[in-house]
Amino acid sequence: MVDNTHNWKIKIVSYWLLVVPMLLLTTTLLAQFPGSRNQGGSRGGGFGNTGSSGGRSQSQRDPSRDTLNKEVYYYYADNAEEKTLFQDSSMLNFHLYDPVRQAKYEYVHLGNLGSAHRPIVFQQRFHKGFDAGFHNYDLYLTKPTDIRYYQSEKAYSDIYFSQTSQEKTAFKADFSKPVGQSGALGVRYRNIRNTGQYNHQAARTNSFSGTYSYQSKNQKYRSYFSFTTNTVEQKENGGVVVTDTVTLRKGLVAIGRPVNTTSGESRYFERDINYTQFYLLQKTTPLKELTPTKEDSLRALVTQPIQDSIDAKIPKKPSEILPPESQRPPLTQQRGKRPVPPTATPSPIAPLIPTTGRKFTLKHHLSLRRNTYKYVDENSLSYYGNFLLDDRGVRNFIETNQIENTFSIRTFKLAKAEKSSVFSRIKNDNPTQKDLIELGINHTFTKLNQEPIDSTINNVFVFGKIQFTPSKRLKIKAYGHFGTLKQIGDYYLKGDFLWDSKKLGKIEFSLTNQLYTPSLLQRQFYVTAQNAWQNNFKKVFENSLSASYTIPKLKTDVTVNYHLIDNYIYNDNLAQPQQLSNGLNIFQLSVNNQIDVGRFHLQNTVYFQQATADVIRIPQIYSIHRLYMDLKLFKVMKSHLGGAVRLNTPYRPDNFQPLTSQFFLQDTEVPFYPIVDVFFNFRIQQFRFFIIGENLLHFTTPDFHYNTYTYPIPDLQARFGFRWLFLD
Repeated sequence: MVDNTHNWKIKIVSYWLLVVPMLLLTTTLLAQFPGSRNQGGSRGGGFGNTGSSGGRSQSQRDPSRDTLNKEVYYYYADNAEEKTLFQDSSMLNFHLYDPVRQAKYEYVHLGNLGSAHRPIVFQQRFHKGFDAGFHNYDLYLTKPTDIRYYQSEKAYSDIYFSQTSQEKTAFKADFSKPVGQSGALGVRYRNIRNTGQYNHQAARTNSFSGTYSYQSKNQKYRSYFSFTTNTVEQKENGGVVVTDTVTLRKGLVAIGRPVNTTSGESRYFERDINYTQFYLLQKTTPLKELTPTKEDSLRALVTQPIQDSIDAKIPKKPSEILPPESQRPPLTQQRGKRPVPPTATPSPIAPLIPTTGRKFTLKHHLSLRRNTYKYVDENSLSYYGNFLLDDRGVRNFIETNQIENTFSIRTFKLAKAEKSSVFSRIKNDNPTQKDLIELGINHTFTKLNQEPIDSTINNVFVFGKIQFTPSKRLKIKAYGHFGTLKQIGDYYLKGDFLWDSKKLGKIEFSLTNQLYTPSLLQRQFYVTAQNAWQNNFKKVFENSLSASYTIPKLKTDVTVNYHLIDNYIYNDNLAQPQQLSNGLNIFQLSVNNQIDVGRFHLQNTVYFQQATADVIRIPQIYSIHRLYMDLKLFKVMKSHLGGAVRLNTPYRPDNFQPLTSQFFLQDTEVPFYPIVDVFFNFRIQQFRFFIIGENLLHFTTPDFHYNTYTYPIPDLQARFGFRWLFLD
């Protein structure tokens, strides 16, 4: 980024005075203590970290990692054959309670948990069909594609809670229970209640999902139902009043500092009903006729004597009495297999479909969605400037009702379960998906009410998906959709290539190319039933290339991203959308590593990013450094004690306009400021606990620090939380 102040060199030197010693320490330790480790990761999200630092480098792991003592698998409705063994008992970065710090690339918000957020590292977004343009609360919402369906023999529960004070809490719960041999019920709940430290600053988010999965006895039909509601309610203060470039902290407590509005309120609501069903075209083999596998035989050798002792105590008919153990044929004559008792029921974790041969299925997906966004403010009207089109106040209301239908045909092959693979170094008793090919068509009908106008929109797309694993070390994925009718020209193409070598490391390539229509908010906007703008923007073209190289022996991975964007749309200093006439290039380089020296562990993540146009204002260098020590207290309590620092070069962060719920450009630079936290985590079996102290350098400066301009980060505060897993 271009720095217009005369102190630019001094700030850069200050930044590197903190970073260089850590990098030198890292280089020295890498040279002295090389090593290897297992790799893992999870598809995280939601407040309450899953233990994998939210998709951070796979080269960073928890040395005390383990799993539940029972087999629990999860999968997603769009591809139920691809199951993953649940592994979520890690303490690694468990203290990261805020969703903006759990994502693969970190986000920043308005200084209040649950408030609007934006990425601090540039990211590309997926586009398909109609888009209203509200994405600044996505990390708090549950999307149908995010819902996990669980497969286990017993009920599974996951409870999480964290708190700073009585009015600053976060809660989450997940529950799944099998229903007989044909179905399972599930519940997912998320809640944030956070009253900020400034006047008229509060966030409340609620997310609830209820699910039911079903499979027929002949295994030819499977269905997945989900009902989801998301609600985001905000008291919007427009940020603190800034009269000059430096806002002093001294002499005025936070709650007494004037804010831009004391009456603005917004509410974002989503309701989504989804039904996905599959029909297998081939003839299936009932579970009772399946030939026992070697694992079944070994399991029978262990369980049969126990079952015999139980059966001996139960009176039976003479015809049902089995000969004693001494009179049974030896195992060599039974071909090494012990028959399962007739009363035994098939295990719910048995393969749903036989693994032999290619399978063909028909798929249908139905979705009913209703989304609304509303903002109202009848006072503090001077804050809105050009948006004030009516003396009575400002109001924005948008409602969409959508019906989506998707039809496709799928074909895939299943491979026998393996103890481990290059891509998943954990035991997996479920058959793995060797390949998948899917072709289909998608239609979405949208009824739009943008006060005061109504309209209807039809989107029709054809799409295709390919997943191919030709060997244990190679995986290829591709997806594409193409618009038809009025969406002719809109398309999305993405290809992923993954090759893993034990000696040379892992190489990943990803190429994305898309052309899409601008969002509704970018094209037209109404305030208090009056038109604020009507834009005839061109379609946006994006081309992104990503390459990543992981070196397990050095516990390091390096990623290079390059983005090329034509007709980029941004919000100017007046918070109104504008479109660039020239192309825009963004180059990104990220480096992750982890150093383990005895009980001490150092994690470093450094991002370098450079844009060729000044309309994308992100720090040129952003880094995260964590140093912690793992301990075992009282012989049973595994613990992590450490600290973290976040650093970034000076830059001009975006401001936020609550009326449009969009971030926009501003020209005041934020100086270098390290954000320092300390934390303590511990675990006893499936119970985990953390306590974290945030922003320890609060007392060292009289100035505010902004991640979003006019919205200061919280002062020094402490937070605690726990998570408990149950399986019974």
